[in-house]
Amino acid sequence: FQAIGKKQSYSYKEGENLKGIPLFWEEANRDGTIDSLAEWNDGCVKGILGICAEITSSTKDMDYWIAVATTKDKAEGFETITIPQSKWAVFEVHGPMPHSIQNTWKQIYAEWFPKSGYIQTNSPQLEV
Repeated sequence: FQAIGKKQSYSYKEGENLKGIPLFWEEANRDGTIDSLAEWNDGCVKGILGICAEITSSTKDMDYWIAVATTKDKAEGFETITIPQSKWAVFEVHGPMPHSIQNTWKQIYAEWFPKSGYIQTNSPQLEV
């Protein structure tokens, strides 16, 4: 499916992503990005998405998107990302943000992946 939104790049080093992504969400809520994106959300996944896409450049490791799934053409002021068809593992997150989601990611990598038998592909990861 196609999603539109805004993205910022982060490094995993020294927890830059863990500090920067919550600030990105705060900014998107404050500047009206979330409200604008909600108007475009007519795709197969409902709601505002956090999308983690690996880039592994020499200075940054990931692009993080705040986006929505849409069937419409590119919207002015937003970029487009295509999410490929894949098999998805779904985890529920409960509790205050951002700590709850950050702890869930840590558990996925430290506990679930090693025991699951699944191998992660290089496709985007979604927070719905």
